Amino acid sequence: MSTVEDEAAFRAAMDGIGPIDHGLTPNGTAPEAEGAPPTSYRFAPFDAFAAHQFPDAEPLLGKNGTTYLAVGSLLLVYGADGSGKSTWTVDAAAHLAAGRDWLGLPVPRPTRCLLIENEGPAGLFQAKLKAKRETWDGDDFAPNIHIFATPWSAFTFADPHARAELTEYCDEHQIDVVMANPTLGLGVAASGRPDETQTFVNWLKECGLSDNRAFWLLHHENKSGQISGDWGRHPDTKVNLQADGHAHRTRLTWEKTRWATLDPQDRAVMLDWQIDTQSYTPKQIDTVGASDDLLIERLTAYLDDHPATATKTVLASVEGNDTRLTGLLNQRPEFDYGKGPRGAKLWTLTPTSAESPKG
Repeated sequence: MSTVEDEAAFRAAMDGIGPIDHGLTPNGTAPEAEGAPPTSYRFAPFDAFAAHQFPDAEPLLGKNGTTYLAVGSLLLVYGADGSGKSTWTVDAAAHLAAGRDWLGLPVPRPTRCLLIENEGPAGLFQAKLKAKRETWDGDDFAPNIHIFATPWSAFTFADPHARAELTEYCDEHQIDVVMANPTLGLGVAASGRPDETQTFVNWLKECGLSDNRAFWLLHHENKSGQISGDWGRHPDTKVNLQADGHAHRTRLTWEKTRWATLDPQDRAVMLDWQIDTQSYTPKQIDTVGASDDLLIERLTAYLDDHPATATKTVLASVEGNDTRLTGLLNQRPEFDYGKGPRGAKLWTLTPTSAESPKG
């Protein structure tokens, strides 16, 4: 069969036009709400599917082959309170809207962003946006930024009317990405069971996810430093932010990048805060060159400020190679641990007089 014939067969099957040839067969219809048109499920042989020209998943952050955010994709960033998720997202929105590279990653074109803020007073968020614009030194990002305005902090995807109005506005203004904070304030149940998170993602799909619109969600971590609820399977890109103690910097870890294969040294970077501009300068984390003494010093300083901290959070917060840090935690007398939820190790400092390593 020729490529032209394959494409014609594919379109005929998908559109329901004419006879279905070449093995393209319908598979019945899904149960729908009363009065709604039925959904027809269809399948295609390899050649017909391969010949069809689907729209490209256009990168909004990154490039083809190394895409961190694409049209139709879902990015989820999570971290503890005070880790900078909101400021980091506003900085991202400014760069995306201006078409300006961000954290060393390409931004292929100016991106139209809509921000939904369901946390804190409107005046404080307004002040954050104004301060960002006043310190911005590039092309103006404001024309490509839209904000959910009223009723303030009350948007919920659980309301079909809200979903319809969001979709209508986004279609009218050609919004590329919706950035919403916090996830647990947007209509999803706090327990985060698999059926609850799936329902929420289905609501996002009604609003353009997986089709013509990306979503960027901000989420909290639980007490053990893990992402709260059954969210790990949903995002195309999952990001963890951890404040570096009292230092003006944040550790960023790209925990999941479905459409970008990253070298190990690129999965985590340290972001130095630029206070005056509310932005960040990325720096490589030294994974090999640091001495044991320096790594012990870093672990000691962190645990002095953050006693009883889970292993994952320690590794996400302390600069250095995770394997080496874990080895030092387990072998050096300076460190001890207690048992946490589900057998997690909660690390603390021991008296400096301890001599022998733990078994």
